[in-house]
Amino acid sequence: GAMIPEAGGYVVWVQRAFGPFWATQNAVWNLVSNTFDNALYPVMFVDYLQWFPLFRIGFVTYPLLRWLVSVAMLSVVTGLNLLGVDVVAQVSNLFAVFVISPFVALSVAGVMSGRGLQTAVWTSDFVWEPQPPVRWGTFLSVLLWNTSGYDSVGALAAEVEQPGRDFPRALGITIVLVTVTYLVPLAVATSLDAEHARGRGRAARESRSDSEE
Repeated sequence: GAMIPEAGGYVVWVQRAFGPFWATQNAVWNLVSNTFDNALYPVMFVDYLQWFPLFRIGFVTYPLLRWLVSVAMLSVVTGLNLLGVDVVAQVSNLFAVFVISPFVALSVAGVMSGRGLQTAVWTSDFVWEPQPPVRWGTFLSVLLWNTSGYDSVGALAAEVEQPGRDFPRALGITIVLVTVTYLVPLAVATSLDAEHARGRGRAARESRSDSEE
């Protein structure tokens, strides 16, 4: 996107590299993929709402309500996209704050709990527990799905004044934020639940010694 700032994004990249046939294949199969991918989000959204008693009761009482909420979500997202990239950017910033805020709250609450962070648990009693064989199909599909959004920003390159400067900075900041969002809450949670972590370490060692005997 920084080198080829055009609205076509990866379709233009493929066309320049391999010609119009493969560019068309890329566009068509990407459309099919996005159709199924985007259909998952309303379902996930409704499933998350079921954690709230009011929505859970409403969905059971009125099954049609699930469908109406899904359609409403899609309508809102579609309307935001039709309003333009500036509106999408502003709303995306709000959504980012909304999504990250629980992790920040968890980390702050853990630090301020008064129990003290037992940082030694991060390295002590560390035992590799036996794991089942890697399911490569599931692993690769989840990996590709989790990283699939990064190439999509290339389609917005034509809307950015200096993509060669802004895109690398934005992607670098995003990777740092995503990493911190995972590591900090996990580090705080494991340090507060040190006894549980040590108990798992002892259990793993005892299980290993029993199997060796």
